[in-house]
Amino acid sequence: MDYANLVQHVREKYNAHKNPTIAFGGSYGGELATWLRMKFPSVVQVAINSGGPILLHKGSPDTTDLLYDQWEYQIYNHMGQMEGDKKCGDFLHEGMDQLLFLKE
Repeated sequence: MDYANLVQHVREKYNAHKNPTIAFGGSYGGELATWLRMKFPSVVQVAINSGGPILLHKGSPDTTDLLYDQWEYQIYNHMGQMEGDKKCGDFLHEGMDQLLFLKE
């Protein structure tokens, strides 16, 4: 709601009522841009989301932790090789396993 109010304030201040508003972002910022467009379509006319999983969000009722982790693993593995044959996702999972082991 704060962003919607800000956009409306800027439009009024600069007499830009006819100009479209484009929200954009990556990852969580992309999710916010998309949700802003979904919630306030008359305020934000376009949303560009780069990598924000709006339908697969950790903690949402339709997303299990395993499903989210699998999605995250695939994304990080597409980022390329790190060391030898290991990919980013492999390093991420190894690090998470080590953190979880420390919690016990």
